Amino acid sequence: MQRTLPFDFLDKVCFAATEAAQGTSNAPTWELVLEGHLPTPALREALRLLALRFPLLTATVAPSEGDAATAKRWVWLLRDAEIPFEQVDVADDGALTALRHRLCDRFIDLTSEGGFEVVLATLPQGQRLFVKQHHGLADGRAMLTLLTELAAFIGAAERGEAIAVAAPYPRRAELEALALSPWEQRRLFVGGIWEYLRGLWAGIRKPVSELRQNRSLDYTGSNRTLHLTRPAALLDARAATAKAAGANLNALIIAWLFESNRRWHAQLGEQPQRVNMTLIAETRPRSGFDSFANHLSSFIIDLRLDQVGDARALMMTAHLQLRAQAVRRAHLRRYLVERWMVLSLRMGDLRKMLFSAGPTVINLNLSNMLAIPIPTIAGEGWRVTGALISTPTTPRTGIVLTVTRCEGVVSFNFNYKTTVVSQSEVEQLVAQFADLLDSESGGL
Repeated sequence: MQRTLPFDFLDKVCFAATEAAQGTSNAPTWELVLEGHLPTPALREALRLLALRFPLLTATVAPSEGDAATAKRWVWLLRDAEIPFEQVDVADDGALTALRHRLCDRFIDLTSEGGFEVVLATLPQGQRLFVKQHHGLADGRAMLTLLTELAAFIGAAERGEAIAVAAPYPRRAELEALALSPWEQRRLFVGGIWEYLRGLWAGIRKPVSELRQNRSLDYTGSNRTLHLTRPAALLDARAATAKAAGANLNALIIAWLFESNRRWHAQLGEQPQRVNMTLIAETRPRSGFDSFANHLSSFIIDLRLDQVGDARALMMTAHLQLRAQAVRRAHLRRYLVERWMVLSLRMGDLRKMLFSAGPTVINLNLSNMLAIPIPTIAGEGWRVTGALISTPTTPRTGIVLTVTRCEGVVSFNFNYKTTVVSQSEVEQLVAQFADLLDSESGGL
C-alpha cells in the first residue's frame, strides 16, 4: 500500500504557486559558505539518514480524487528514494555565479520528483553547500531544524558512528499550532470575514497604488537576488534606536522598505499613494512544538505613503498597526478564512486566481527571520561561516525582501524576477534602503 501524508492548506498554496509555464518555482535556494573541507562520503551518509528522518524530502504529490486540474484534495506520496546530490568543482567566481543561477532557476515538478536537492561546490579556496527546497515542504524555521540535524549526521559519519533513525521527524497539522477549540475557530473565522470586508471596503474607497514591481505578470524570467549584508552589531544598534523611539527593529525594517520604495519611485517621477505590505508571521509556539511543515500566516500593514511624512512616522504607523492586529488576532482570522477558501477550490481554479490579471492587491512582502537566526553549523574541520538565501517571487510581488542572520552577519536578501524589474532598478531600490540603514540615526 502506498504510504501517504496529508496535504495541508499551505502545502496546497505553495504547490499551486508552482507553475512552469508561468515561470514560478516557489523553491528557495540556501547557499551555505563553508570554511574548511566537508568530506563527501560523510555528506552522502548524512543525506541517506536525512531522507529517513524527513521522509517528505523525497515525496511527490498527487490528487486524491479526479485529475490535476479538477482535484480539490491532494496527498503527499512517500517514496523510498535518495536525496539528489551533485558534487561539482568550480574554477572561479564566474563559474560559481553560473551554478548559483542554474540552481535558483531550476524548476521542481513535485508530481514526479522530490522537493529537496543538495549540491556541494568546491572552489580553489573553500566550498559552498547549496540546499534547494520546495516551499511546500516546510517554512524557514523548520529548515533550520533540518540543517542542524544534517550537521549532526555529518559529524556522526565523520566519527564513524552508526546511527539508526528511530522515527521520522513529526509533521504536524497546521491547525495544531494554533491550539484553538472549535468554538474559538468559529469565532475567529467570523472575525476573518469582517477583516476581509473591511479590506474590500478600503480597496473600493482607495485602491492601492501599483508600484514598479507590481506591474508585470510575466514571471518567466530568471530568479535573482541582491544580498545587502551588514554586521549584526549594527542592527543591534538600530534596534536600540527604534526602541528608544517607542517601536522595535521589525517596525523599523518595515519603515525602511516603505521609505526606500517611496524614494525610488520619486526617482522615477512617481508618487505612490495607498500602499500595503504583508509581513510573514509564524503560527507555531516559540518552543515545545516540533513540526517539519509550514506554519505561517501574515500581518498586513496598510498606509497612505503620500500622507505619512518620514521614516519615523512610517515606523510608528507600522508598529501601532501590528500591535492592534496582534491584539485582535487579525492574522489568524484571515488565515482561517483563507484556509477555508483554498481547501474548497479545485487546483486549476486556485492557479487561475493566483495568476489572474486583476488589479494589484498587495504591493510588498517582507519575511524577517532575525528572531530565529541560523544556528552554528559545523563539524570536524569545517564550519558554515555565512548563509545566503534566494527565494523566488510570485505575482504580483516582483521584489520580495527576506532578512536572515548567520554568524554575526545580517543579510537583507532582495529577491526579484528579471522579467518584472531589471537588476539596475533593484540596485536603485537597495541603494535607497542602504542609505537609510547606514545613516547615523537609522533613517529616523
